[in-house]
Amino acid sequence: MSEQWYIKGEGDEKIGPYTAEQMQRYALVGSLALEDLVWTERVDSWIPASSVEGLFPIAQRDTPTRSITSPSATPSAVLHPAYHTTARALRLIHLGSLLGFLAVVLQLFISLIGPKLSPDALPFIGHLSASLVWGGVLFFLIKLIGYCMGFGAPRDGAARAYLGAALTIQLLPLITAVIGSAALLKLATDNDLGFLGGFLLLGGALWALAFFLTLTILQPITGMINLVLMGGYLKRVSLSLGLPAADATSLMRRIWWKFGTLGFTIANLLLEAIIGLGINYLLFWLGGLAFCLQYLVAYFHYLGLLSSTRSSIFFQQNQGRHY
Repeated sequence: MSEQWYIKGEGDEKIGPYTAEQMQRYALVGSLALEDLVWTERVDSWIPASSVEGLFPIAQRDTPTRSITSPSATPSAVLHPAYHTTARALRLIHLGSLLGFLAVVLQLFISLIGPKLSPDALPFIGHLSASLVWGGVLFFLIKLIGYCMGFGAPRDGAARAYLGAALTIQLLPLITAVIGSAALLKLATDNDLGFLGGFLLLGGALWALAFFLTLTILQPITGMINLVLMGGYLKRVSLSLGLPAADATSLMRRIWWKFGTLGFTIANLLLEAIIGLGINYLLFWLGGLAFCLQYLVAYFHYLGLLSSTRSSIFFQQNQGRHY
């Protein structure tokens, strides 16, 4: 069995394991710095990467104060093939997220201007709105395909746990919305009062209510949780490439601030209903506006992080071809 190497991350985090060939590849492409701390079972504590003999090219190495021999002297400058899958997965997630967001914005715009248009334009508006809905479903499926592809790399439990949880969070509102919309459709089209009563006893009204709760409450909250989970996944991808994960950490902190703003907004709405001073109603609207702005900033931060992580993978692939 080949020797396993680890790189020290933030705090006491141990990133790895990596083979000797992978460590040499990271050193060649610049992902592993001379001052980074590494560890293997043959040493007692973390040591600078510069002290590992044969890890860095001679021109890059400092004179070591302590050295151990790397088990392989032949570097591999090609990223693991699984990262090709990761890059394609990030592209699909980015594409589906961006187009889905644009479809929602256009749908909101149409819902605002639709009532002000002439009756002759209503059929066109209806067809356009339906097309955007089906387009949103298509973009969502593209994003789900990207999530499923993303299990390829990095091959560690934490990354897969983040991605699996994000996929589950994405599916929950969809399942609730589908069942709830079916319940609403039956309630609206059925003229048999006996069947209607039986349907209500079976929980049809509860599913219809769940549909509205999904659109108004569950979807935004699960969207924020999904951004936190994807931030954790992208952090693991960056660390596995030997890159800093400050952007992913910043995204996760930004989302936690959003949860605080959401709690502030809901608290003021409840206080207004209980006390009725008027000032809480104003604070509710201000909190809601701040939440919407924070959501936009965080979402575009997330899209940029998807793109930059994918670009980092391609950069290291191209760098590896030059060695």
